[in-house]
Amino acid sequence: MAEIYHDCETEYADITGIPAGFRKLDMLTGGFQESAFIVIGARPSVGKTAFALNIAAHASNKDVCLVFSLEMAKKQLLKRATSFLGDISTQKMRNPRKTFEDLSSISRNNVGCLSQFYIKEEYRQYGVGSKLFNMSMKWLKQFDDIEDYFIFVSNGNNSALEFYKRKGFSVSHDILDGFITVLRKNLV
Repeated sequence: MAEIYHDCETEYADITGIPAGFRKLDMLTGGFQESAFIVIGARPSVGKTAFALNIAAHASNKDVCLVFSLEMAKKQLLKRATSFLGDISTQKMRNPRKTFEDLSSISRNNVGCLSQFYIKEEYRQYGVGSKLFNMSMKWLKQFDDIEDYFIFVSNGNNSALEFYKRKGFSVSHDILDGFITVLRKNLV
């Protein structure tokens, strides 16, 4: 009882627990308090999961955080968290095959696309990447009606970008909020 009385008399900062990242909520609650169990409930499709993941991401900067959902499977929660933390549009994550943001830039009917593949550092010295690229291009060239080639390179892979530029490709645009760089080579 004395400890509780002492706590009441002690001057604390405005936020005594773990901040949620929402200023008004933190001012009302003082942050998440030790051993608190928080339940978020609302009608379907109003943003409960997005709200909870936002709070969890912010709170995890200070402490361990768990998120349980009775509505979403683990994979869906991971996709949502990846989207939120990676600043990737959830619509683009749902439809990753939608590769061109501006389809008007493609005037031809037949397009060849290659996805950049990761090669471990220790194998690069053997020219595996060059060999696979040459085999892929040879395969694509058997189709006489392909006039545009596209290659998708993950952000930050500058050696791959430079490799493809030396092969005659140029940067066309980014997709997935800059996560992928699209290179293009026009044959006409």
